[in-house]
Amino acid sequence: MRKLYAVLAVLLAAGTALASGPCRPKFERKPINQATIENIQKLQVNSGDELWRLDANKVAQREAVSLDPALTTAKPDVKGSEMVQMYTYRSGSTTYVITLKKFDWLLPYSGIYKMMMWTVTDVRTICPAARKK
Repeated sequence: MRKLYAVLAVLLAAGTALASGPCRPKFERKPINQATIENIQKLQVNSGDELWRLDANKVAQREAVSLDPALTTAKPDVKGSEMVQMYTYRSGSTTYVITLKKFDWLLPYSGIYKMMMWTVTDVRTICPAARKK
């Protein structure tokens, strides 16, 4: 019975590796729906239900894990300002650059910049260069 579980575990791991496939470089601009983001700010952040959205590190970490579950403990390189942050995560030979922004039009709903939520605006996937023969 243990051998059966071991074989199943190996097959599952192999299937997961194959399902993720090779790295494909891409740049994805996230759709920004102002009304939806305003509602999240008013109904979920301001009420205290989703305060994690005020922490750029937590927002970037959630996005990173959705891209690659292996990034749950990754420490990113961080660049940016009070209104725009760029987080760079590395997983194996693949690099993910996640850009977050605080939108000025949220200020009437948040009251102060510190209470303004972070939103993922784009994600770039960078693959290692193809080796020359």
